[in-house]
Amino acid sequence: MTDGLAHYNGTNIEYLFYFNKTPRTQIYGAALFEKEAFLLFMKI
Repeated sequence: MTDGLAHYNGTNIEYLFYFNKTPRTQIYGAALFEKEAFLLFMKI
């Protein structure tokens, strides 16, 4: 999503949080597991 971070549960998409203004975000890495996901990102 361009205005926040969202989660897709197999049926629909729900936002986890919204950015306060137009973001300049870079995702540097991700680790995906069966029940967890870890993201390394920096918001400028």
